Amino acid sequence: MKKNILITLSAVLTTFFWTACKESDNILEGTPSEASFTAAITAVPDTLPFQQKVTFTNNSKDAFIYKWDFGDGSNPSAEANPVHIYKSSNTFTVKLTSVGKAGSSESTRVITVQDACSNETFRKLTSCGVQNWTWSSSADAIRVLSADASQVFFAGPAAGCQVDDRFTFQSDGTFRYDARGETFSVQAGYSCQPAIANANSFKMVARAGSVPKIILGPAATGGRAFLGTTDQVVGNAYEIRSITDETMVLRGTLTDGNLIEFKFQLPSDLDNVKLVLTGGSTRSWKLDVNKIPGPITVGPNDGDPTGYFGGGPLAPCQIDDVYTFGQNNTIVYNAGAETFVAGNPGSCQAPRNYSTTYTFTNVPGGAGIAQINLPINAQYFIGITDRPNENVYRIIEINDNRMVLRAGNGNSGVVFDLFFVRAN
Repeated sequence: MKKNILITLSAVLTTFFWTACKESDNILEGTPSEASFTAAITAVPDTLPFQQKVTFTNNSKDAFIYKWDFGDGSNPSAEANPVHIYKSSNTFTVKLTSVGKAGSSESTRVITVQDACSNETFRKLTSCGVQNWTWSSSADAIRVLSADASQVFFAGPAAGCQVDDRFTFQSDGTFRYDARGETFSVQAGYSCQPAIANANSFKMVARAGSVPKIILGPAATGGRAFLGTTDQVVGNAYEIRSITDETMVLRGTLTDGNLIEFKFQLPSDLDNVKLVLTGGSTRSWKLDVNKIPGPITVGPNDGDPTGYFGGGPLAPCQIDDVYTFGQNNTIVYNAGAETFVAGNPGSCQAPRNYSTTYTFTNVPGGAGIAQINLPINAQYFIGITDRPNENVYRIIEINDNRMVLRAGNGNSGVVFDLFFVRAN
């Protein structure tokens, strides 16, 4: 009996002390925590597009546990005074939760991360989105200079397979190179070679008081990181010597200490049309024998281009006619065996092969997206020998495989529509 009483008393005392302990644990002692912080924003050196570094200073009182939510979806931090890098521009709400002996509290602050396009050079380089650059048509688009830039060792234009190159910079740091066919390779004896893989990222160094520079990321497997030519440039770094909304001059240091300089421009709509016409080097076209009812129509003006003749089959000697357009503004006509000479009736006669230059301009009036201008000489024509006297050919439509030319300016009383397909 005595033993049972002792056991019962022990159980009661244990329950009492356990309950008392638990109740005591729920009573927090001390001053309540007061969460508070400040933020200092600085751009990370050498990094554009902007990655902004924010240093947070914790001013919380009576706290020993911290949780930071930076508002950008990144992992929270438990550091007392963290440093966080924001990789995109936006407005972020930062929340600090501090925990002390007497509970927790929160403090929030709005952080505005600057847009990279606040840097004028970066804005012009990327157009705050995507910007394509191509070679300047200047006669000195490429220059090789002495180390101190006092001497010019070489100055010349971009090569035929270079002129259609596209170097694309995106505001998120993406870089793309499109050879549009071939790459002009320095390493292969200054010759046009199959397209070379390039870098796929870049950053722009923009230190105050220094010339801004582009630094390309590593090249893709089997490729080479380059801007302009494939010359090896120290550090894949190119100084931006000048930049406007339409032109840019870059300069890099070669491994021998000399400098290489490139001039670029934004491709115009006219440039893009010419690239399709010439393929960036040379491209050949022939009349489309499969066009029904025929690849040549005649009319009085742009409003009625078939009013005089709706089309018919080609003469046998027209089928093998080939017109080759060069990016360097040359045109070569190869008649094959004979040239069809228009008349009443027309007939196949001795070939009237020719090679001459053309100018490529915007259309001054009427339909068309670009205009080919040949010398006003009876020797030169495209498609038909009885072309209008002004000897201009407006490109009405064009893609990599088909083209529609309209001979005549629309003001002389007659226009010819000529339907072409690629010959090579």
